[in-house]
Amino acid sequence: MATETRTEMPDYINTRVNEGRQSAEKTENCLPGGKMYKVIGISFGLLCIIQFTLNVVLHLRGTGVCNKLDFDYIDSTNGTLMSPEVLDGNAVQNFRGCPVGWLEYKSSCYQFTDERNDWEYASDDCEAKRAHLAILDDADKMDFLGRFQDRLTVWIGLRRQQDGPLMPWTWVDGRQYTYRKDNNWLQSRPQSLNCAYADQHPILRLVDASCQEQHGWLCEKELK
Repeated sequence: MATETRTEMPDYINTRVNEGRQSAEKTENCLPGGKMYKVIGISFGLLCIIQFTLNVVLHLRGTGVCNKLDFDYIDSTNGTLMSPEVLDGNAVQNFRGCPVGWLEYKSSCYQFTDERNDWEYASDDCEAKRAHLAILDDADKMDFLGRFQDRLTVWIGLRRQQDGPLMPWTWVDGRQYTYRKDNNWLQSRPQSLNCAYADQHPILRLVDASCQEQHGWLCEKELK
């Protein structure tokens, strides 16, 4: 009897082990962390990646469309698109206005420079900005600019083309200067002083001086 019992024991153990494995596999498939949830998790991750990629592509395309609409609007309103070569390299041009840092008065833009140098240097600097030394040929303009000068002496676009106290004064646009008796207009002195600057003391006035003196300067450019 003892021998028969030892012979049947292995079959009984193998049967219990196989039943245990089958039960474990069924349990794994039924648990929330099983293969089905793994497939769902992977699918959701792929959807997130696809959605993110689409968002990036649509954003880039949308930005390009908006930029094109902006440029088309400028073209239709201003008559032409301004290429980077046309824009002033020294300042960003406002839409149909003066560059940043310039004052607008009537049909011109003005910029004060507090750096000090001679008349020729000042004239060259204005030309580099596609401008010229300012033409102060009327009292209203002088009154307006005098509010911003803050006692700075600035070269203006007025000088004698030839040396000599009796030589005429000429604006940089070629027009001859007309003398005025007002205190704020240039009073010609007998010395050979061939350039003029504007001085705020106490109101804006024009002063003749040696072209080698050191002053700030006032540039002017016409609005297009």
